[in-house]
Amino acid sequence: MNESTLAQVSASVPDSSTTARLSDWYLAIVLMLAALLSSIDRTTLSLIIGPIKREFGISDLKASVLLGLSFSLFYGAFTIAAGHLADRVSRRKLLAGGILIWSIMEFACGTARTYVQLLLPRMGLGIGEATLQPSAFSMIRDAFPLRQRSRAFSLLQLGPYMGGGVSLILGGMLLQWAQDGRFSALPFAAALAPWHWVLIVTGIIGVPVALLVMTTREPNRREAPGATDTTTFGATLRYLVSNWRFQLPLWGAMTLYAMAIGAQSSWLPEAVARAWHVPLPRIGHILGLTGLILAPIGLLTSGFIADHLASTGGPAAVPRLAMFATAGAVLATITFPFVGLFWAYIAYACQTLLFSGFAVWGATTLTVISPGHQLGKLTGFYYLVQVVLGLGMGPTVAAFVATRFHQGPNAIGYAVVETFSVCVALGAVLMGWLSYEISRPAGVEPRAFHAASS
Repeated sequence: MNESTLAQVSASVPDSSTTARLSDWYLAIVLMLAALLSSIDRTTLSLIIGPIKREFGISDLKASVLLGLSFSLFYGAFTIAAGHLADRVSRRKLLAGGILIWSIMEFACGTARTYVQLLLPRMGLGIGEATLQPSAFSMIRDAFPLRQRSRAFSLLQLGPYMGGGVSLILGGMLLQWAQDGRFSALPFAAALAPWHWVLIVTGIIGVPVALLVMTTREPNRREAPGATDTTTFGATLRYLVSNWRFQLPLWGAMTLYAMAIGAQSSWLPEAVARAWHVPLPRIGHILGLTGLILAPIGLLTSGFIADHLASTGGPAAVPRLAMFATAGAVLATITFPFVGLFWAYIAYACQTLLFSGFAVWGATTLTVISPGHQLGKLTGFYYLVQVVLGLGMGPTVAAFVATRFHQGPNAIGYAVVETFSVCVALGAVLMGWLSYEISRPAGVEPRAFHAASS
């Protein structure tokens, strides 16, 4: 990273003498709730994909399009535009509008009577959710000094991890209620299957969250002198090319991690049901409680550890921590096919603790090696790659592996383990490369990382 770029990055971080205010922590909590809602609306489908397959008569491959690509393609198409807007307009209003859009689309998914009617609003879900990460990253960077930023990102990332658990618990509860006829007195109830109500109710929940976003304070933008002259897509692309030694391993690792999460979160409930014949509502409660209890512990712990290691070992310590922790998650995952249900659950719990911090480490590193005045667009590109090539392709990659290399009811289970393990192992190698590049004399100087952390 050259000296002028480093100077801009250093100038754009909050000053070391500042401390986040109570309103900033309130902002972080509201952003976490928005991320929680986003995760619920995106992942609830995994719990009910079995009933949807049976009703529409579709294959695992077509189901994987609903779970991954249908969302990610539109998310990818709009995330760049959302990132551009996040660098220029009120991020608070941008996010509130996005929440309303994706909540309407989730509700529309719940009224679908054919595969195409479910596919189209599933695509539209990505339009609204594209506003979340560019807005949130930009606001957290401006609101929090670097010495508190990993903890702020830990709160933000609690949303997706708790969302996975909440979506399974809430989805399982709503599915059971619908099966018990608790919605039968409502209009059009007779025309709807139980799985419809899971999507309808989760769509309605988004309206109060959008209103809550409007109660937060928009952080003042912190930019280097003259930085606004370079907030163009061309300048952003030139920055990425000139700093590829830092951006490529980070983006590659996070995309592989996202692919692993996409494969596992989409197919794990169905894989457990096929392997151990556990009812879907019970699967939702078991996996959901694990996410709700262990993911927050892993995330918050990872934020504190990252801040501590960065303050003592420099910026290279953050990707190094990611390398070792995610490698440990691989070791836990490869035991799944060789143990019974109880020990598979224990291994899953270990995986959750070790892997849950990956997004925090990636987000913190991105804000360190990137200029603040371009962070909205960079975050847009960052998540475009992760969602399209990672989350979007993950379910399809697992389905392809199951179809191509395995047979029988447990094929998807083996494929999930293999996809997760290979992707995360490769990601750990890339994070090790990034740590090496940052620690080289030509890399990011520790003082640039610590400018706001002492």
